[in-house]
Amino acid sequence: MESPIDSLRISPRECDDILRSIRQIMLPKDSGQCQRGEHDRIEIENEVIAVLKTRPPEGRPIQFQVRCRNISNTGIGFFHGQFIHEKTPCELILINTQHEGFAVHGHVVRCRLIEKHIHEIGIAFTQPIDSRRVVGNAA
Repeated sequence: MESPIDSLRISPRECDDILRSIRQIMLPKDSGQCQRGEHDRIEIENEVIAVLKTRPPEGRPIQFQVRCRNISNTGIGFFHGQFIHEKTPCELILINTQHEGFAVHGHVVRCRLIEKHIHEIGIAFTQPIDSRRVVGNAA
């Protein structure tokens, strides 16, 4: 299996700076949660890296390393270094609190350019998950 591609090519510090800027715009001060729809999303404070698997219309699957931003039982937000079309099916390998990988399936519901080549991607899971598997008791 090939190593995932890091299309972001930014340091953890740069990612933290971007997160800080977004939080100042999107969240009330001192809040660790935001709500989108009916499901609370938990902001991910430390660097959580996941593997995103996508399959181009004509080609074999590609794996990317992505940096998670927030998670809920029904979806996840992360930073990625490329645009992905809405409705694109994908698989994510998330790391649980015991440092084991597990697969979740979903599709892209949102992709917006943040700056330069950095995109924020929103994925809706096909089946709900227990987000505490990823963030522990913070959920």
